Amino acid sequence: MRSNKGFSSLVIVIFFALVALVGYAVYQSQSDRGANQKREESDLIGDKVSVYEFFEKEQSLNSALVSVIVQTDLLSPALFSVWFDIDGDGQFSPEELGVSKVSAFAEKSLASAFAMEFSDAENLSKLLSAGRNSKVSARVNIEGLAGLDDQHTAVMELAEVEVKDWEIAEIFSPAEGHTGGVAGAVAGFASGSILEKLVPRASAQGGSAEVFNKDVPDLGGRKGKPNECVPLALSNSLIWLSKKHKFEDKLPADQDKWIDELAADVKWNKDGVKNENIYGGKEAFTARHELPLENKKIDNEYKNGESDLWKKILKELQDGEDVELILDFKQSPRGKVTKGHAVTVVGANDKDGKQNITIHDPATPEGNETYEIDRNGQVKGYPFGKVYVAFIISESFKEIKQATTPSEEKQPIQTPAQNPQDTPPVTSEPAPQPPVSNPPPTTTPQPEPEPDPQPQPQPEPPAIQEFFIEADDQGFYENGKDVNSLTVTAGATVKITFKVRADNVYFGGLDFRGCSTQSLTVPPGGTTTAQFVPEQSCSITSYWPTSGIQKDTLYIQLP
Repeated sequence: MRSNKGFSSLVIVIFFALVALVGYAVYQSQSDRGANQKREESDLIGDKVSVYEFFEKEQSLNSALVSVIVQTDLLSPALFSVWFDIDGDGQFSPEELGVSKVSAFAEKSLASAFAMEFSDAENLSKLLSAGRNSKVSARVNIEGLAGLDDQHTAVMELAEVEVKDWEIAEIFSPAEGHTGGVAGAVAGFASGSILEKLVPRASAQGGSAEVFNKDVPDLGGRKGKPNECVPLALSNSLIWLSKKHKFEDKLPADQDKWIDELAADVKWNKDGVKNENIYGGKEAFTARHELPLENKKIDNEYKNGESDLWKKILKELQDGEDVELILDFKQSPRGKVTKGHAVTVVGANDKDGKQNITIHDPATPEGNETYEIDRNGQVKGYPFGKVYVAFIISESFKEIKQATTPSEEKQPIQTPAQNPQDTPPVTSEPAPQPPVSNPPPTTTPQPEPEPDPQPQPQPEPPAIQEFFIEADDQGFYENGKDVNSLTVTAGATVKITFKVRADNVYFGGLDFRGCSTQSLTVPPGGTTTAQFVPEQSCSITSYWPTSGIQKDTLYIQLP
């Protein structure tokens, strides 16, 4: 009996030991998976965020931007929210929410910045003080991403918030009645691993509008040239358009020299630029260098008590144009303007029911900044003061067409006028004629007829001109190189095989439209063929199929 009890006890001990080992293994596996998931999600925005506090002559403006580095392109807007553990209790309370669901685009490894607006204004001062004296953690939510969970929300809890000073006195101090401001470059954080599975979701609101120009420069300020925001904002657009439409050769090779030239055209001085000189200066620079651009100045107007400029900005961007925004500092829509500022607009969206713009601001750290524009045209949360949209300058690419030689018009046959001296005067009686003998008949020699000219043989257009073009969310490619136009022979049948790349493409693929072809929807990795005979130059544009968002345009040009 004793031996049986001992054996039973041993079996029981072994059983519970095995249960404990299995339970620990399961727990450890789940812990590892959770840690890996958290680490993988954190890699979406690197390992820290920065908070920039703005100063003017060492006096705080009591304003700040929070900047995050997203490690993948979000070319459809997602909703960004940021909490700060200000009191250090390890919790993120509603009062510690500094950025609430701002709809914004993002570019890989380029800062995305947002104005901080706490429900309790004192929390901003508390955050800036705590961030300088101790470590503060932040929680960043990015909603609207497919690939993480059923809520399509990425949650990152970061260990550290960096608070940095940004002094504007030497870079943004325009005189009254002038527009000014320059930028300073900020080094980006080291890149972490990229979550390739994260892609922006199509907007669930069918009526929403969104457009974003990727890879627009954000030029930094130049030493000894304050309040240079106008020529820098204009130059951002010129550089982007010249690369997109392949006319860099029309701009001088020395970038600093042509920015100086553009600054002279808009009559810049150290106080800034007067608004009335901006459009004329841009026109003068465009004409001198024969740039294939059409410049427009579009004023702000109020219709039914609401500013219409956000809608105008959206339309210009949707039409493939680049936009510079001129801002007025004033206390109300009809208040006195004290000074101005110029920025480059790179995106617009109205996701979540708000009218937002994304800008490159030459007076703030490098990167994309997103602000809401309210019905009065105010840019809400702008860190340097209360600003309203005054007007925009936009420029669009004009297709370069070769001049055609008009056919020669048939000239009427001219009969030589008779000399009056050769015509005898008319009298009532004919003059007497002397007798004339019958001379031998004479014949007038006729010139030999020239042979008809032989028509020169004309080269026949090829029956079919074929092209193989790859495409993704960023552009079109031929033989692996970015291409934005194809030149075809008049009268030829054009056959283009489009292949949608498997990478860097929204999960719905691309839709190709234009040149009198039917809409062609292609999934990632798939191909389609467009065939047509162009009677004039035309273009084919790629879109996201589900949302109709424009991605890029391929121009088909006749010589």
